[in-house]
Amino acid sequence: MPSLYGRENIVVVVVVVVVVVVSSSSSSSSNFSSSSGGSSSNGSNNNNNNNNSSSSNVIVVIVVVVVVVVVVVAVAAVVVVVVVVVVVVVVVVVVVIVIVVVIVVVVAAVVFFYLNAKNR
Repeated sequence: MPSLYGRENIVVVVVVVVVVVVSSSSSSSSNFSSSSGGSSSNGSNNNNNNNNSSSSNVIVVIVVVVVVVVVVVAVAAVVVVVVVVVVVVVVVVVVVIVIVVVIVVVVAAVVFFYLNAKNR
């Protein structure tokens, strides 16, 4: 039976994070290369723009990492709950089977002793 929360979903999340990080870093490098030209009077403005874009990229990366961590923790919590439910169901089924077997053995013993006493 295929798992609903398998390794494939974690791989997809990691791939998405890598794509976002690479795209944000490539956009910051393109901003840096496009703003690196100009006269010396515009150099400080260009540096400020680069700092703002890199800090926003860092914020985006932090937000993505936080979201990924929250999703992974939520998926892990759901998996733990599913495992606990499955274990409880298995334990209940085993207990019911044991009770049924005990009842059948007791009834068989009573019938056996009743028939044995009747034949004497």
